[in-house]
Amino acid sequence: MSEASQSLLVSSRKRLEGKVAASALLFAIGLKTSIRSDRMYQFLFEANAWKFLWRSAFKLKPSRYFSVLSRYYGANPEKLRSVEFASIGAGLGEARPAIDAMVHLASPADLIAWFASLFDETSS
Repeated sequence: MSEASQSLLVSSRKRLEGKVAASALLFAIGLKTSIRSDRMYQFLFEANAWKFLWRSAFKLKPSRYFSVLSRYYGANPEKLRSVEFASIGAGLGEARPAIDAMVHLASPADLIAWFASLFDETSS
């Protein structure tokens, strides 16, 4: 991210801090324009970190985590169907996936349509 983008992200977080309850967050999205084989596990790390915070820090059932990307560049996205590590010891009876869905989108219009459908799904 550029310095300007980083600054915007930090200021946005500061404006929201203390005003939004963790239980109000419905999902998180890891969005990448491409993924190379040497970076393919970044999504898995992010999903596990996200869900660990929900279970450990907030004591809540984690919100869903989606990985969205447009190009694979030799990476095998099937390898990202690993477990959420915090679910193993959470007494759920079975391990849960870290990434709830891998979404492959070919265009920005596809992203907008998928995002809108996600809000429709969570509101019903």
